[in-house]
Amino acid sequence: MRASAVRFFVIGILSFASAPSFGQAVDPNIQVRIETALPQPEIKPHLPETERITVQRTKTFTTTIERPYTCAEIRSPSPELRAKLAPEKQAMLVDSKVSCKELQTFVGLKKEKVVRHKVVSQTIEKPKPRQTSVSFAFQTQPGFDTNALKANPGKSDGVLNTSAGVTAIIPVAALDSVILTSQVLDQRYATLVSKDSEVFANSATYSHVLNAVRGSDKVVSSGTTVSDLLNLGISSSTVFGSGFHPYQIELATASAALGRTNVDVGGGAICGAPDKEVFCAAQGVAGELDFTTSDVASQRNVALKAQTNVTWQTSVQGLSVTASGYIQGKYFTEVLGGRQDLILQASARADWIDGPFTLSFLVQALQSFSTLRTAQYNSLAFYPVAKIQYSF
Repeated sequence: MRASAVRFFVIGILSFASAPSFGQAVDPNIQVRIETALPQPEIKPHLPETERITVQRTKTFTTTIERPYTCAEIRSPSPELRAKLAPEKQAMLVDSKVSCKELQTFVGLKKEKVVRHKVVSQTIEKPKPRQTSVSFAFQTQPGFDTNALKANPGKSDGVLNTSAGVTAIIPVAALDSVILTSQVLDQRYATLVSKDSEVFANSATYSHVLNAVRGSDKVVSSGTTVSDLLNLGISSSTVFGSGFHPYQIELATASAALGRTNVDVGGGAICGAPDKEVFCAAQGVAGELDFTTSDVASQRNVALKAQTNVTWQTSVQGLSVTASGYIQGKYFTEVLGGRQDLILQASARADWIDGPFTLSFLVQALQSFSTLRTAQYNSLAFYPVAKIQYSF
């Protein structure tokens, strides 16, 4: 009896150890679904701001002037004045019959050195003290996706992504920053209601500015500064079903991104209000290496991404247009039989910003090739976006 009990106990332990967790039932492309639904951080520096101020200083200098001799100087001539006149004419200086005015004309002007003071005004650039900033954002993103679940076979559906988050930007040294972000996402489908989900996402990034070059000395805005960046970050996403139940999966990612931002591609043209100038057309490029681990073994992967974007400022105040895209290769480390994905993304968006309000329209196309047939998909999505953000 005891031997049978031990045998069943050992079999049970082995069965539990080899059984997939509940999270194994998640969609194979859930990571892409989360990334496309959440507001993604931009690879850009948070450079110190500068301002132009006018300062005044008093300049002291010595100069030589010419002036008429005074009557007293003429009547009691100095050796210098006597030296200017022939001996026979020096008697005129003390001759009362000759008027002072006549003598002033006769002897000419006196040269002397005087000290002058002049107030000089100068415009200089002064860096503003860097301070920690905190911003709160709320974003709603209703839309339509031809492959809402990024699955094979795919199904089109309407989707509403609503997110709220807080971001803290902490300055470090002269140019670097630590960026902390925490946000929550509510994702609702029109017909695929069983796939409704809630997501908690957190990230911490150290942004190191390798190099920064002013594009124009005529403006003080950092919008004309070209920067080389190295971003090192960690992030996590916890996914639940609708109403935060049931728990589905935890994804944690370590990343390193190297990029160049704000490269002028508009021939030096500058747009924007004073002290908020930007290049009328600017490009950013970046390469990124990610390592993702998860409590669901099939989602653990290493990814390499190359991305670029170009933004054009329009003649409408606050309106810009951006075209972007990336190519990403993923190697899944623990999928039985192996899995490698190649993901291509292209998107176009228009953004209108007025103070804390942003209205956008986004068109995004995704194509995924995979050695795992069920992970292959393509998708075309359309999203109007409304966002409000307050910083202090």
